[in-house]
Amino acid sequence: MSAEAAALAAELAAAGHASGVAAVRLEEFAQEAERRWPPGVWRGQAWTTYAAQVATAASETRTSARRWRRVAEELLVLAERVTAGEVSVDEAGELVAGLAAGGSLSTKSSGGGEEVDEVTRRDRAHRAAVALDAAAGRTRRADGLLDPDEEVVWRNARSVDRMLDRTPGATVWAYDPDAFDGDGAVVVGVGDVREADHRVVLVPGVGTDVRDVGVQVERVEAVVAAAEQHGPAAGWFWLGYDAPDAVTDEAARTQARAEQGGEVLARDVAGLRAALPDGPGEEARWTTLGHSYGATTTSYAATHGALDADAVVLVGAPGAGAAEQASDLGVDEVYVGRDSRDVVATLGGEGRAGREGVGLGLDPASEQFGAVRFRAERPDRGWTLGAGEAHSGYFTPGGESLGNIGAVVAGEVDRVELAAPAGDPWWGRPRDPEWRRGVEGSP
Repeated sequence: MSAEAAALAAELAAAGHASGVAAVRLEEFAQEAERRWPPGVWRGQAWTTYAAQVATAASETRTSARRWRRVAEELLVLAERVTAGEVSVDEAGELVAGLAAGGSLSTKSSGGGEEVDEVTRRDRAHRAAVALDAAAGRTRRADGLLDPDEEVVWRNARSVDRMLDRTPGATVWAYDPDAFDGDGAVVVGVGDVREADHRVVLVPGVGTDVRDVGVQVERVEAVVAAAEQHGPAAGWFWLGYDAPDAVTDEAARTQARAEQGGEVLARDVAGLRAALPDGPGEEARWTTLGHSYGATTTSYAATHGALDADAVVLVGAPGAGAAEQASDLGVDEVYVGRDSRDVVATLGGEGRAGREGVGLGLDPASEQFGAVRFRAERPDRGWTLGAGEAHSGYFTPGGESLGNIGAVVAGEVDRVELAAPAGDPWWGRPRDPEWRRGVEGSP
């Protein structure tokens, strides 16, 4: 990139941020006008007429605020296009002139520079939105005008913004800080999402919202690193459903959110596959990896949503939802990881003796379900059931689970360390053969 192009990109970015602040100030003006001159409370013709004029001016100001916000987003995207060399300095000047005249810098209608693909278009648009939401929150807070709803958006935007700062090369496929009553929605890719031969989508569970995007993306990075021991890999963190807020949330004890989320997950995976052609090698392998309540959601995506995946991995699952056996998922490969000390993973029904679990369907690690179970124990597992690391440690380096997940993602199924399924003998309680198996590195 030439010095002239670099300088222009910096100027465009600065103009974009300034336009975003202008949009915030216009919105503040409209709010203050409405507060001072609310319609319907004034007596007398003159006062009533003036209040109506103020209301009209406030409405027009809001329209201007929305336009300045759009201008800000367009300028930030154009700065990225100039940086990437897709638009020359002269073309950028023409596009800005068109924008000033009321046009748009959309990649589909700009008429200048190179066309960009859907993944790039989404990434740039969402990055601009994240930056502007974070800046708007800071401005409103400094002005003492940040209301609770705006604080939620600001909180979510800051979380995504910090994650992007820590994750060079990340790709934002979806971002909606208002979704699900402020829990938000986000889909983020890491690694070479266009070229990698092996791709994984991580579906999180209870208690996950946009504020957790940093931790969840780190889990995806850990899985990708494990898969890359065998070949090029990339991954996605998918939060496109309303995960229950906590284990005490009534929604966590029902399958409704999992069923709803599964349908959306299946559609989104199909959208990702359509937007991301196979890499330079053979056809890309896609694995959907569900953790905790996300495992139940993944199961529903496969049974009810025709999930387009080559393999499904369920870890720490409280149950397999509507599926009664692995073949119900409709994919060629179904794998299950269950830490024997993970109390959440013991909630599903073992099935064979007819005992119903208190979880969300049949335990996918059970013999009756018929999935391929892999080893998922930790060296420091102890001798008691619990949650904590027993439930969250499936992505922690040093345990058995992460390496086996990586092997599945990479298609190296012969390298997966197998474990015996859980059982429910007629003469006693459900039993897990992994409970007493020795684990390398354990005391």
